[in-house]
Amino acid sequence: MILNSICGLGMIVFGIFQCLSWIGLDRQIVLNFSFFIYQLIFGFLIFVSFCDFKFILENFAFLKTNSGRGWFDIFCCFMFLVTTSDNGLSGIIFTCVLGCCGVFFIALSCCVKEEIKDIDSKALVKEGSKSAGQSLLNAQTS
Repeated sequence: MILNSICGLGMIVFGIFQCLSWIGLDRQIVLNFSFFIYQLIFGFLIFVSFCDFKFILENFAFLKTNSGRGWFDIFCCFMFLVTTSDNGLSGIIFTCVLGCCGVFFIALSCCVKEEIKDIDSKALVKEGSKSAGQSLLNAQTS
């Protein structure tokens, strides 16, 4: 999951640098510019999907499941195939990393029954403090 988050951040940075390099006017300006904007947006979605935001659960619920995240990663990896130039090593690296993450999440979804729910960080903190307090009480009585 950390690799997928880092790849999402990398997509954002890559998209910003590529948008700045589109200044040279050629025949494929619309194709190049639009794909880099999509890479920015999709990289942001990949990164934010691991965070505890209600917005993601409500509007992009498929990113909260392993299979949805895997298929989205594979979709994004094909975007890098389209926009990779002849010497674009970074695009090939992103394609491979996103493809591997996508296959991993799809394989994980086949092995684990999942339900769509968001991580309740407040409940985790509450349970952690309760178990820590219980451990302290047990240690003092022993």
